[in-house]
Amino acid sequence: MSNLHFAFLTGFLLRTPSATSIADLCQVSKSTAATALTSQTFTRVDHLMERASVAASTVYLAFDYTQSHHTGSEMQGLSYTYSSSHQASKLGQRYASVALVHSRELPVPISLTYAVSRELETYQYPYLTPSDQLIRVITAVKVQGIHFKGTLVDAEFGNKQVVGHCVTHNDSLLVRMKSNTRVEYCGEEMTLKSLLSHVPRTCCHSYPKLNWRAKRIAVRYDGHAVDILVIWRNIKGTWSAFFLLSTFPQATSLGELIQAWKARWGIEVIHRFIKQNLSFGNCQYRDIRAHQNWADLAVDAFHLILRMRNECPMLSWKSAQLQAAHRCLERVRTAVLQDLPGLEAA
Repeated sequence: MSNLHFAFLTGFLLRTPSATSIADLCQVSKSTAATALTSQTFTRVDHLMERASVAASTVYLAFDYTQSHHTGSEMQGLSYTYSSSHQASKLGQRYASVALVHSRELPVPISLTYAVSRELETYQYPYLTPSDQLIRVITAVKVQGIHFKGTLVDAEFGNKQVVGHCVTHNDSLLVRMKSNTRVEYCGEEMTLKSLLSHVPRTCCHSYPKLNWRAKRIAVRYDGHAVDILVIWRNIKGTWSAFFLLSTFPQATSLGELIQAWKARWGIEVIHRFIKQNLSFGNCQYRDIRAHQNWADLAVDAFHLILRMRNECPMLSWKSAQLQAAHRCLERVRTAVLQDLPGLEAA
């Protein structure tokens, strides 16, 4: 990494990633720092494999979208997308997020990529449907040689295209399905909601630690033999059900699948942390290249925090971030001093 790269990482870790603060750290002009962010890419060719190398040996691939909301209408790539947290459409940018997760390990982000809307696509930034984006990610991660046990995704990706691709390519998938999804069970076509009449809560295996009950049912979906996990959960004294579709091998136990689904929450932890602590979403540049670089830098900063926590497991997230910032800052200052002219030249 270049000195400027470390200067930006220091800014993200200290929550001061403005061009002015970066310029002061590096002893360069503000325009130099700003130009670097809008024209220089901070993404390396081997970044996926490098980031994945710190993950545990047994992990799952989690994929989802996250949004950064903006009010300035002159930024490139802005469009209106629905925000579940705001319960309304908000102006902003959408990013495809990929992480390696495990229920007993720290989540590891490996990419955060700007996802162009259909209305704003260009030759350089083509539009991809969520299903196409997911399939491309699975393929790219496999080509890179990154090993994972299966893919975990939410209901946005529970459709025939994604399931068909995973069945055809023997990819293990665990995806949440909507209750109106139609499947074939015992020769009869029905919705998953109707399937509940065949799977009462009392017939499901109990998982007391989660306050869940679950059962795996063999069905056919779009002609493919798959499993549906009917999961009952108790929320504030009320039992309600949701559904997961699995293309995992039959040898995979129901308990393992449930633990895998719980591990998917790790990608949400990443999104929350980089937004609240690493200034993701605070980029005010107009150029979309700057926003992509900003996202890459936020992921790199997260990895520096992961490194500190792996070195000192007892550190809190906040302490690990501060120590990572101090380590980065020392490196930048050392590099600046080395670049300064000697006293003889003064």
